[in-house]
Amino acid sequence: MKPHHNVPSWSDKDLLILRSLPRMTTKRFRFALEHTSCLEHFLSIDAEQPSATLRMELGSEMFNIARVAEEADRILERCARSQVAIVSICNDQYPRLLRHIPYPPNLLFVRGMLQHPDALSLSIVGTRQCTQYGQAVTEEFARECGRAGLIITSGLAAGIDSIAHKAAVESGAVTYAVIACGIDMIGPSYAARLALAISDNGGAIISEYPCGVRALPAYFPQRNRIISGISRALLVVESGKRGGSLITAQFAMDQSREVYAVPGMISAERSMGTNALIANNTAIAALSPSQILLDYGIDSAAVAQPAPEFGSELEQRVFENIDHRSVHLDDVAEQLAASSSDVLVCALTLEFKGYVRQLPGRMFVRMMKIQ
Repeated sequence: MKPHHNVPSWSDKDLLILRSLPRMTTKRFRFALEHTSCLEHFLSIDAEQPSATLRMELGSEMFNIARVAEEADRILERCARSQVAIVSICNDQYPRLLRHIPYPPNLLFVRGMLQHPDALSLSIVGTRQCTQYGQAVTEEFARECGRAGLIITSGLAAGIDSIAHKAAVESGAVTYAVIACGIDMIGPSYAARLALAISDNGGAIISEYPCGVRALPAYFPQRNRIISGISRALLVVESGKRGGSLITAQFAMDQSREVYAVPGMISAERSMGTNALIANNTAIAALSPSQILLDYGIDSAAVAQPAPEFGSELEQRVFENIDHRSVHLDDVAEQLAASSSDVLVCALTLEFKGYVRQLPGRMFVRMMKIQ
C-alpha cells in the first residue's frame, strides 16, 4: 500500500480514538496516518492489505468505540478551554529529533508555539533543592544560550528547571516546558503562573498526557525521555547521587545526545551526581555557555549582548567586585575602601537594572557579564 499522505483529514477526535486502540504502537500509529485518510478508512481497510494483521489483532478487542469517542469529546472540550493543540507524530510541527527517539509520543498536547521542527534546543535539568551557585550558573547558561537562539527546554519543576525557564523568559528567549500531567492540571500555583508566562512569550508547554490527567510518580521518568530527546544536548547543573536529573542524563546517553555537567565542590552533596558524570566520562564538564554554543556551531562572540550601563564610577566598581559567587556587602565596601551605605545604594541600583541579585544576609551575586 502506498502512503496516503493525507494526514490533515485526520481530525483531533480521530487521533485521540486511534491513540486508544489496543496495541497501538508508534509504528502502527504512523502507518495509520500515512496510509489511510481518516479513522473510518483505517477501521474499514480491506483484509488483503498489508495492515490486515493489525486489523485482525484489534478483532474482538475492538472495544466500544462510542465510549472511547465520548472520552475523546471530553478531552477536546478541556483542550479547547485551555487553548491546547494536539500535534501528531506525523505533523510537520512535531520536533524532528524527538520523532526519532525510542518510543516517541504518538501525540503531543501543546499550549503556546512550537518553533521550526529543526530548531536547536538545549535541555537544562537539575535538583529541586539547588544552591545559590546552582541558581547563578543556571541563569547564566539559560540566558546566554537562549539569547544565542537556542530553545531552553526543561521540566517546570521547582529548583533548576524553573530557574532555567524564568531566566529564558526574562532574557527574551524561547523556552519549552515538558510536563508529566495534562496541561490544565499544572500545579502548584507558581508553576502554573510560570507556565502561562512561557506560552505567552513565544514558548510552549508540552505534554504527552491529555488534559484532565493528573501527574503520577511513574509519569516523571517517562516525561524525562522527552526532555532529553527534544534537544541535541543536555546540561545537568546540580544533582545528588540519585534523582530525576540522572535518569534524564541516562535517557540522553541512550538517545546519543551530548551530555554536559556543571562541576561542583567535591564535598557538596548536590554536586555528587554531576561530578560523577564527569568523572565517569559520561558527561563533558560545562565551564561556560560559550563552550556549549561553540559545540552547537554558534560563535558566542558574534551574539549581540547588552553592555552594562553605570551611573557612576563607584557603581561600576561595585559591580566588578560582585561575581557569580555570593559576596557580602561589607566585604565589597572594605575592598573598595568605601562606606557601606554608599555601596548599598550602588548595589540596589545594580539590582534594579538586573545586573546583580540581593540574597539574604546582605549578600549579592552577579547576574551578567562585563562585555
